[in-house]
Amino acid sequence: MKKIYTLVILLACSFAGQAQTIPNGSFEEWTSINGYPEPEDWATFNVLSFLFQADYSVTQETPGVDGDYYLKLASQLNPLDGSMIPAVAYVGSFNFGSEIGTAGFAVNNVPSFLSGSYRSSLIDGDLSGIACFFTRWNSEANMADTIAIGSLEIFTDEPTWTTFDMPIVPMLTGTPDTCNVIMITGGGDVGVGSVLEVDDLHFTGNVSEVERIATNPFRIYPNPFNDGIMLDLRQLTDAADVVIYDTQGRIIEQFRQNNTAQLIPLNHLASGLYTVHIYNGEKRWSQLITKQ
Repeated sequence: MKKIYTLVILLACSFAGQAQTIPNGSFEEWTSINGYPEPEDWATFNVLSFLFQADYSVTQETPGVDGDYYLKLASQLNPLDGSMIPAVAYVGSFNFGSEIGTAGFAVNNVPSFLSGSYRSSLIDGDLSGIACFFTRWNSEANMADTIAIGSLEIFTDEPTWTTFDMPIVPMLTGTPDTCNVIMITGGGDVGVGSVLEVDDLHFTGNVSEVERIATNPFRIYPNPFNDGIMLDLRQLTDAADVVIYDTQGRIIEQFRQNNTAQLIPLNHLASGLYTVHIYNGEKRWSQLITKQ
């Protein structure tokens, strides 16, 4: 699994792009590259299936939630050695002949959410997910700085189309120049047969770069936590709306708090990562917290 996610992260760090919206986010347009199918503006691991003479791990299916088609990712068996071929798709391109690829598309701000719909059927213990990375090229360091990230981890079967709003969390100050969206199933490397179906990917809730990356006018402690967090909003001038999301984009807690310090009991939460979003008028701030 570590090898698979290392590869996915490397793919997210080689960027080129053209559009602010997610290219072909409804997966209506497909093409054939060197004899194997690819969604337009996306690259997949279908090249591995083509080389190993296996079933394709990323396919065009119908009917879609938005339009006629959707994208299906399904881990496949490598008939040559019995290993698993994970299903991966990311915004970009890959030329097998030249071994040159690009990933990502141009952006100039960070939205609040990556939204869409998915269905899943997973082997026990397997992992599927969707992630996005907002980056800015750092010419001095000769590398891309990660400005914001979002991830939707899927561990359970969802037999019907399920809508999601994946929170995107700022990590550094500055304006991003590139975003990449990556999808994977078979990430747990536990066997063949996990399926993730995705449609209607789009951004929602854009906010300005200045509002998004300003120094947080609040404190959350302890972090990591066991039973609860202290949420200190005393630097705000009035009350704020607070929403806590899990890594699947589900709302776990939602409340309004005055500009005071308040203990928020969270002992009922499972161990893992959560995102706290604080809305104060048109401004929004986010912070990752960890339940031990």
